[in-house]
Amino acid sequence: MFKAEIKRSRTKWDSHIDRIVAKLTSSSKHLVHGRMITANGIKSDQDLKRLKLDVLTPNDPYWMALQDLLVRTEVVVQSEGNIGKVMFTRDMQLLGG
Repeated sequence: MFKAEIKRSRTKWDSHIDRIVAKLTSSSKHLVHGRMITANGIKSDQDLKRLKLDVLTPNDPYWMALQDLLVRTEVVVQSEGNIGKVMFTRDMQLLGG
């Protein structure tokens, strides 16, 4: 994502990237791994706004597939056996515990 920027100024962008990673992985801010961070939330954060975003509308097919994957993954994770598998291919979806 930052290949050109790192090429121009490695030390500066290493520092930016460290702060971005720290914010994205902060459990005190985002509570749990996988918690959605909105585009507006990213744009309003001094460090995260450096991320290059493609903002998708709620009816975008790619967004709908990602949302479906998120829901299915959460169902598997919360299943009684605490282990499972979610597989997506172009022609098939499989949800199993």
